[in-house]
Amino acid sequence: MKRIVILIATIGLALGIAGGAQATNIVFNGSFETGNFSNWTQTGNTGFSGVQCPGGAPDGSCSAFFGPVGSVGGISQLLSTVAGTSYLIQFSFSADGSIPSSFLATFGGTTLFSLNNPPASGFHTLTATVTATGSSTLLGFNFRDDPGFLLLDAVSVTSVPEPASLALLAIALCGMGLARRRKT
Repeated sequence: MKRIVILIATIGLALGIAGGAQATNIVFNGSFETGNFSNWTQTGNTGFSGVQCPGGAPDGSCSAFFGPVGSVGGISQLLSTVAGTSYLIQFSFSADGSIPSSFLATFGGTTLFSLNNPPASGFHTLTATVTATGSSTLLGFNFRDDPGFLLLDAVSVTSVPEPASLALLAIALCGMGLARRRKT
């Protein structure tokens, strides 16, 4: 009986760990370390937008800057996703406090963040969790900052472990606890 409990616990732990091991960033060049917008598509007004190295970036040495004047510009990337899977979207954002300015982050048409005239700030991390609806999802960032620049870095999209994987991990840990308890 003890061997069966240990076997079940071990299998459950292995499955739980394997299910949670899918935390790979699916964004390419999310920290702009190529020194350009490789893997990104520039959209709208691309004036006064680029990548600076070094850029006082929170991840690596480069960061993207955006200062389109008079209209919105931005970048987007089509990501390979799994319908029904939840994704954790994280990125670092910095505003200079200039007016007028705006920032919009979207994932598959869902607005993650919409900021008008954001106050001056150093880089801070913004986080959202969204469920994909298809096999590919567009991640987009739009900017306008007439008198200055908005900065972006460390863009990351990772799948969130599904509840079933977490349940398997919990069962495995309980089983291991029972097996150890019976030993004593």
